[in-house]
Parts: sequence; C-alpha cells; structure tokens
Amino acid sequence: MKKGFTLIELMIVVVIIGILSAIGFANYIYLVNRAREASVKSNMHTLHIVVESFAVFSRGLYPGGIDTKVKDVNPLLDGTDDGEKSIAGGVRVPPFPSNALILPHYGFKNPFKPIEKAIDNLTTGPPPIPPRGCVYYTAYRDDGSIANEGESAATYIITAYGADGPINITLP
Repeated sequence: MKKGFTLIELMIVVVIIGILSAIGFANYIYLVNRAREASVKSNMHTLHIVVESFAVFSRGLYPGGIDTKVKDVNPLLDGTDDGEKSIAGGVRVPPFPSNALILPHYGFKNPFKPIEKAIDNLTTGPPPIPPRGCVYYTAYRDDGSIANEGESAATYIITAYGADGPINITLP
C-alpha cells in the first residue's frame, strides 16, 4: 500500500493557507494605515509646536499662513535673521530651507506619499480630493475671518487627512 496525501487533503491545506493569508494581509494593511495616521498626528503636533515658536518670535501673534515671515507681523525684527523665519519657508515638501522654523524636524513628511505635499495652507475649505497625509494650517483674524498670507492672526486650526478622511486632534 502506498503512503502519501490525497489530492483532497492537499487542496484543503492550500485553502486553509489561503484563508490565513487573506486574514493576515487585511490586518497588515490596517496596521500600516494606522501607523501612517500616527505619523500624520505627529506632524500635526510638530506644526503646533512650530506655530507656537513663531508666536514667541513675534510676541504673541500667529502667522496668517505658513510662509508669513516673523517680520511681517513684528516689524521690529525687520533686518534680523529671526525676522526672515517662517513656518515652511516657501516649501511644501521636505527638505525645508534654513529660514523655515520646521527645519529641525527631519521626520516631517507625508507618510502616505513622501513626494507629495506634507504641509499647506487651507484658506477656502478642503480641496475636492485632499491629499492623504498632508497637514493643513488655517489662521483666523479676531473677527473670525480667514487671515491671509503676510498678515497676523489671532488663532489657528491644524487639520489633516488620513486614510479614511479628516483627522481630528485637539491640541492644547
């Protein structure tokens, strides 16, 4: 009598392996997206710290946009190195230039697509299809209207879009 596996037994093993692989792959995709969203939240926190640093330079005023220079809101710093600093320095994808306050944060990139925007202004509402992983800065005047680039602002909101939609995070 020959010993071995029948075709049915082999097919059952292949089916079981396929089911386990499908479950494992779905969990892998879920965990990768969750890790990317955690990176986006880290970027949001970094931007919050950088905006508050800007406010320290400008004596309590926030920038109207991420390219607003400190000297635009605090004319006393015109002609100084600190006066030339802005949040992003005119760049939306890392590496950021030396006049950007976000410069020391080398991990600040779009975790979903590193070649796409990591940071941008959001002045008219979300784009029709917002890029996943991009962190948006919106500044507001005292009257609640949106501040323009080059102006000072009284308050701001930081938003981002993850794998499934907007990421809401409350920053102190």
